[in-house]
Amino acid sequence: MLFYKFFFIVLLLVLNTFNSIGQVKSANTSSGKPMLYIQLEPYGEEMDRFIKSNNIQRVRFLNEGLFLNDFYQVDRVMLKKQIATAFPEKYEKGVAYLDIESPYFEKLRDLDLNHAEFKRALKLYLDILNIAKNERPNVKWGYYGIPFTTYWERTPSFYDKNFKISKLLTACDIFFPSLYTFYENNEVPKDENKRYAIENTTESIKLGISFKKPVIPFIWHRYHPSNPRVGLKVIPDAEWFENIENIASVQVNGKKVDGILWWGADQFLFDTHSKAVHDEFKGTSKEFSIHSDRILSNKANRLRRVLNK
Repeated sequence: MLFYKFFFIVLLLVLNTFNSIGQVKSANTSSGKPMLYIQLEPYGEEMDRFIKSNNIQRVRFLNEGLFLNDFYQVDRVMLKKQIATAFPEKYEKGVAYLDIESPYFEKLRDLDLNHAEFKRALKLYLDILNIAKNERPNVKWGYYGIPFTTYWERTPSFYDKNFKISKLLTACDIFFPSLYTFYENNEVPKDENKRYAIENTTESIKLGISFKKPVIPFIWHRYHPSNPRVGLKVIPDAEWFENIENIASVQVNGKKVDGILWWGADQFLFDTHSKAVHDEFKGTSKEFSIHSDRILSNKANRLRRVLNK
């Protein structure tokens, strides 16, 4: 769907060395402030101090590549092992998302609800979620990219696709819609990125209200890799924080998003020789770690101020 499966498999093995903390707080009102959730590991000492001193919520994830080994075939033993690695204690609290990629996601999103492949995909999502919730009942679980969002298809007919997965929306503890940035502002019509953020956030909050679920959109400080011109390049701060302010400003009947989940994998991208990242920094992996840590810390400080407005 959005990233290479191998990318996530390796990254997850790295992330599982870290502990998760915290739980989702109650839904915001018009006076509430979205909380900051982070999944940026591995990061350095400066970022770690910021997260601990500000009680920032860290999030875990499980990727299909570690337990979905054949078409629709879930390795339940491996799935349970990965859950136990992420959350060693049976009644541990935390926040986590499941990530199911192509072709299952597209079948869930694009096929008619009476289509046999849609039904199989929906059952797959529900079965995996049920296992996760049974294994760690105090963890708040959701799926990356659920509910559905879109850049160019922002019409009632697209957003109505979410209602065919009402069973899944009911079963999720958290909604994790994706609001990654696909284009530079000058690549698209004026204010198109703003409309993308606001309209998708609005629809996600509506669903959060209907299903009584927290809404925590994904954001990333790099352009989505599907863009061949700027994919994986860092979004200029002015543009990125404007996008976040647009997301955080949306209210539906006094309800805002409950938080934003800042995702990133800069160290992994550098170590796997991403051209975009190596164009930004010349040096060793250790030197990049220090450089990246300083940049992430600066962004985190400003991001916290934006959300606290």
